Amino acid sequence: ASIAQEDVKEGALSDPAAIVNRVAYADIYPGQQFTVADFSEATTAIPTRITGPERGISVAIDSAHGSLAHLGTGNYVDVYVGLAGSIRLLIPNVLVLSAPGAGGEGGANVVLQVKSADAPRVAYAADNGQLWLVLRPQIGASPTKPAVVNGAKLNATKGG
Repeated sequence: ASIAQEDVKEGALSDPAAIVNRVAYADIYPGQQFTVADFSEATTAIPTRITGPERGISVAIDSAHGSLAHLGTGNYVDVYVGLAGSIRLLIPNVLVLSAPGAGGEGGANVVLQVKSADAPRVAYAADNGQLWLVLRPQIGASPTKPAVVNGAKLNATKGG
């Protein structure tokens, strides 16, 4: 849009190339003049990748329970918890916001994207039980059915 010279804000941007690989600090409205101060360098920091009711929660996972050698940022997992003699699906289809990467042995912290209402459930499960992260297919994953397995059900269940 054309703006009279006397109405142009100090630092106003006239070339769209000036904001390539940058993100806005706040909402942008129609007709608003952009200034250098309205944008920051693009970042991959976790707080910039979650919105609204989403939260990033860090949980300690060992390689036996989290497939750490195969788990990567951007993968989706089903989160299971072992508590009180049973294992149950805690949350299906959870985005991994940060993972240690290939070759991780021992344990590591993994950051999961969960709804704010699920964050305390994950925290409780991590502190009082054992978490398992089960990798989901990258494409075409079917929904995970809620399940509870204990000693009696384990003996009665057949794989499939």
